[in-house]
Amino acid sequence: MIRWSSPSRGFVSPGEFIPIAEETGAIHKLGIWIIAEVCRQIREWLDQSYAVVPISINITSSQFDDVEFINQLVSTIESYAIPYSLIELELTESGILKDKSRAIESLTMLRDKGITIALDDFGTGYSSLSYISDLPFDTLKIDKSFIDKLDDDKNKELVKSIVSISKTLGVQCVAEGTETSEQVDIISSYGCEVFQGYFFSRPIPADEFSKKLFSYGAS
Repeated sequence: MIRWSSPSRGFVSPGEFIPIAEETGAIHKLGIWIIAEVCRQIREWLDQSYAVVPISINITSSQFDDVEFINQLVSTIESYAIPYSLIELELTESGILKDKSRAIESLTMLRDKGITIALDDFGTGYSSLSYISDLPFDTLKIDKSFIDKLDDDKNKELVKSIVSISKTLGVQCVAEGTETSEQVDIISSYGCEVFQGYFFSRPIPADEFSKKLFSYGAS
């Protein structure tokens, strides 16, 4: 998720400017810029011999619906000569519900190239499990709203069920928004092995992340 540090406004939450970008149509240009910037940064890290891990990019439904989006994505990745496997696209259930056959065709093509697909905010949409099982994707991300309510027994069972669904589908499960060791311990006990959230790190600039990469050693 992009962050904006404005010289005049200070930190501006993506929850504030992303909806405006979507309403005005600027989200497409912003999305293209983000993809190019991610690819540029990966290329820079590769040139510095860092052991780079895949970077996830959030894609809005309007971007995914754009017929030119995939061509622009592929063209940008190739222009920076980076492995497709270092890019993951995060899509919400609602973002791929409009046209199932087209979504399957597009996602299959991207995965055939090596790009991984994550289904973001799982559990907050309205799609059926039969629909989800037909979609080609690699990662299921448990929405933060479920993680925040782990003190509720019913919610714990829901999280446990989502982890179980991921195992049944043969995809990786990621718990979003983990902020405490207790949350990590609980979800780990359900079989989830990958976590994302402030407990591990808040969003940081690329130069600070580079230092973290360097601390793990060059490849």
